[in-house]
Amino acid sequence: WARQLLTSISEERHGAVLVAAEQLHKGVVPDELASAAEREAGGRPHVTTAKELTERRDRAIRLCESLNLYYSDILGCATRGEGWRPKLTADERLIRDLAGRRSPAGLLQDIEAVERARRGIDRNLNIGLVMAVLFQELLHEVEADRTAAGT
Repeated sequence: WARQLLTSISEERHGAVLVAAEQLHKGVVPDELASAAEREAGGRPHVTTAKELTERRDRAIRLCESLNLYYSDILGCATRGEGWRPKLTADERLIRDLAGRRSPAGLLQDIEAVERARRGIDRNLNIGLVMAVLFQELLHEVEADRTAAGT
């Protein structure tokens, strides 16, 4: 999920990420993410609806942890350049691409935003609201980096 959301965020697909926030709140995996997960699993249903609040909360926390892993890898690539070695080797191309488009300061803001969201969910705040705010913050940082780069 994190990879698909990261791609949607980097492409500034506002609608897709806000729908994802609402669906995560409901425990439903966004269609786009579920179909990608099923393709990766060879067409087998891979992700089920989280019916209990605890399941929805745990899923959102895991998503935050996965996003932070990606953002940490992107930051590492952006700051270390050729000396960087990916933690997520399968996504090295995506990570290098995103690192070339983002500033270290913006990536640090992203990591802080994801951690704030994880803590909010852990404190039983509304999952949909927390994720919507998080995704808006992440989209804002992408836009800020793009504007600063003049692209």
